[in-house]
Amino acid sequence: MASATMWMGFGAMVVDAMAVFTAQMATMGVNWQGSAPTAMAASAAAFMEWLGECETIAIANAGACTAVATAYAAGTTSMIPTPAVNANRAAEMVAEATNFLGVNSGLILQLNAEYAQFWGENGATMMTYDQAVTTATLPKPVRPPPPLASMAAATAH
Repeated sequence: MASATMWMGFGAMVVDAMAVFTAQMATMGVNWQGSAPTAMAASAAAFMEWLGECETIAIANAGACTAVATAYAAGTTSMIPTPAVNANRAAEMVAEATNFLGVNSGLILQLNAEYAQFWGENGATMMTYDQAVTTATLPKPVRPPPPLASMAAATAH
């Protein structure tokens, strides 16, 4: 959850940067004359689009971190604890060892069925957790920011 909070904080910083950049562009448009404000506005639009992509990725990463934390919490509460699994196996071994003339056959079947249920539940829980982690850790690439200025554009104006 700390990572999700960090990503949301980053997203908020990007939104703040977009607001400052928009205000600066508005001021430049009022104070500058000629073709420079128009050329800068074109560069700024691409940069603002890139900032918007960064915000979207930050929100997606925050959601992914939350999904992993939720899956982990669900997994830890729904997993059959190891001591219970070990107790089942120990009871089954004792039942096998004392199964003279098949007197423990029913108990052995019951313990093995319970063990199979443990495997099924724990396996399903781990698959759910694995899917959440796999989805969350898929790369979300960010393209490099577009240039706001270039030597060619500077010499053209």
